[in-house]
Amino acid sequence: MVRRSVPMPRGPLTSVPPDQLPRLLRPWRDIWPLGELVALEHSVAEDGKAAPVRFGDRLLWLDEDVGLEEVAQ
Repeated sequence: MVRRSVPMPRGPLTSVPPDQLPRLLRPWRDIWPLGELVALEHSVAEDGKAAPVRFGDRLLWLDEDVGLEEVAQ
C-alpha cells in the first residue's frame, strides 16, 4: 500500500464552487478536483474499522495528523 499525502486545510470537507478554487492552498488545488469534493466520512467495514473513501477512481483517507491522503493498492 502506498500513500501520498497533501496537507489539508483545517475544517470540514465541503463542495467548493469553481470560482473559489484559487483561494485554496497549493498543492492542494493542483491535485484534487475540489469543485467535485463533498463532505467525506469514512465507510466502516464489517469488522468495525474505518476504510478509505472511494472518490471517483481514487481511494482517499482522512488522517487527523497528516490531512487527506490518496491510498493506492
